[in-house]
Amino acid sequence: MSLLVLVVSVLFIFYKTYRFYANKSEKKIEPKQAQSLEKKQNIEKIPKEPEQIYRLQTHKMKYLLYDARSDLKSDLKYLYYEVIVNNFWINEPFHSKFYEILLMFDRNELMVVDKNTKVITMNIRDSNNKMIKSKAYQVFEAKNIVEVTIDEAMSDILRFEKQEAQTIVIAICIIVLEKSLHYLSREMPQWIIADLLKNYEHANDVKCILDLNDKKDHRLFFVQKAFQEAFQICETEPYNDSETSDPFYILKKLPPKYLREI
Repeated sequence: MSLLVLVVSVLFIFYKTYRFYANKSEKKIEPKQAQSLEKKQNIEKIPKEPEQIYRLQTHKMKYLLYDARSDLKSDLKYLYYEVIVNNFWINEPFHSKFYEILLMFDRNELMVVDKNTKVITMNIRDSNNKMIKSKAYQVFEAKNIVEVTIDEAMSDILRFEKQEAQTIVIAICIIVLEKSLHYLSREMPQWIIADLLKNYEHANDVKCILDLNDKKDHRLFFVQKAFQEAFQICETEPYNDSETSDPFYILKKLPPKYLREI
C-alpha cells in the first residue's frame, strides 16, 4: 500500500514540474499585440481586388484629316489613306500639298500618251464642215499612273527618312503632271508646277529629285521601275486630239479637315 502511495506521489510531483516549466516557456501576448494580430487576420480575410490594367486607347485617337472618301471621286481616295493615314504623315506642309495635288489629278481629265501606241491619222470634218486632220491613239489616265506608281514604289520610299520620303512622293506626282497631254500641249497653264511648289518648304528638294530622275540616277531606280510597272498594269483608252478638252480646273481653296479616328 505504501508503495502505491509512493508511486502516485512521484507521478504527481513530475506532472506539476512539467506544467511549471511549460507555462514559463510560453510567451504572453500583450493586449496591443493581440489587437494588432486580430486586425491583421481581419485584413487578410478581405478579398483582394483584381489588379487594374490600363490600356492606351490609341485606336480612338483623333487627327485632323481630309474627307478623302467624299472629296475624291477616283481611286485616289485609297492612295490618300495609303500615304497619309497608314504612315501618320499628317505633318504640314506635306499633308495639305499632297492633298492639293490629288484633288488636281482627280478633278481634271489628264492623259498620258502610251509610248507603244500606234498613231492613226484621219481626215475629218469639224463642226463648221471644214476638213481637218486628227490623230487617234491610246492614252492612260494620269490619275491611275500616279496611284499605281506610288503604290508600287511605296515600300522603297519608306526606306528613306520621313522628309526625304515625302519629297519623293511629291516628285512622282510632278513627273506624271509633266508627262500629261494637257501640260505638253500647253492646254494647262505652264506656271501650274511652279505654282504648286510656290512657298512649299521643300520645293528645292523636289526639284533636286526631279533632276536626279531625269539623269536616271541609280538611287531613284526604283521610281523608274515603278513607272514601268504602272504603264504595264494600267489600262489604256482611245483618245482623239480633235476632241475638245475641258478647261483645266484650278483649285482655289482646300476643303476643311475633320477630326477622325486612326
